[in-house]
Amino acid sequence: MKKKICLTITIIIFVILMAISIFLFYINMESEYAIGISFEKDTEVLGLIYLGGLESDYDYTLVDRYYTKQEQENFAIIDLGGEECYLVIPRYLTKTHINKLLMNEYGGTDKEYYMMSRLPFFIKCNASDIFPNAEIYFNRKGINYTYSPYISLKDGSVVVEDFVHLIKE
Repeated sequence: MKKKICLTITIIIFVILMAISIFLFYINMESEYAIGISFEKDTEVLGLIYLGGLESDYDYTLVDRYYTKQEQENFAIIDLGGEECYLVIPRYLTKTHINKLLMNEYGGTDKEYYMMSRLPFFIKCNASDIFPNAEIYFNRKGINYTYSPYISLKDGSVVVEDFVHLIKE
């Protein structure tokens, strides 16, 4: 009887340790779509390529450098209204949530859940120069990250957070 209990406890501990090791491996595993990108810091958990501000002028040169046309066909195209277009590349295999931001009648912001993706995705956003309408949200290792891509009115550059790697070449 004691041998059965010891064996059962040993098996349970083994299963728990295996689950923990798989979990730790999984959360540290880079997405296959992020492997070729030269992230500059370990804290950068999102890659971003700006394609342009007018659909007729979108430049896919950088996208084509990193991804085949066949891979690009698997990426969702999220149209939240607006002409700015970005390719968002999650570095790790995390669920990335996309919210559409709406200005309410009180001048505040309401969120409308749009979708979730683990793959890179194209996002068209920002119909207004003064109000970004896209919010990208994800959690990695217990840290919540929120980012809204937009162009600075001051100098025309893409505004990024510390955890976003802007791919320029």
